[in-house]
Amino acid sequence: MKGFIEVTYQSTAKYSININQIVWFSATCDGKKTSITLQDCTRFTVDESYDEVVAKIKEATE
Repeated sequence: MKGFIEVTYQSTAKYSININQIVWFSATCDGKKTSITLQDCTRFTVDESYDEVVAKIKEATE
């Protein structure tokens, strides 16, 4: 769906996030996961790598 990305949290939960709600995202220290911060200050670490999140955001904007 345009404008949304789907990410996995703790290997089981799938979340759809509106990309307009993302304030910041960065790779974790090991580079295997990505930390995402939303506008309401919610922060969580998803199972996808930074490169995967970037690709999903790019796809959601096209």
